[in-house]
Amino acid sequence: MKASTEALRFDPNLAPVYFNIGLVLLHMGRDAEARKRYNDGMQKLAQVGDLKYDAIDDLRDALTKNPQLRGGAEILEMLEQEYAKTSREIATSVGVLRST
Repeated sequence: MKASTEALRFDPNLAPVYFNIGLVLLHMGRDAEARKRYNDGMQKLAQVGDLKYDAIDDLRDALTKNPQLRGGAEILEMLEQEYAKTSREIATSVGVLRST
């Protein structure tokens, strides 16, 4: 947690670091703070694929190991919905570009 917080001090645009902090907060039982950090990370994403790799996959692994992780399933659902929505928007944009 300390290293991630320090990393953000130097570069506040590191989406994966926000996701890491969110995961640590979930493990600490601080699900409201974790949700905020995941939201912060989504705002800093450079690529939608990073959401899957850096947030969704890691949280899914954590939930496999600890299904009782308070707030984890809800945050995972939020992340997956955002990933699906953004992926559809990108696919639509690419389809529009290809048809012109």
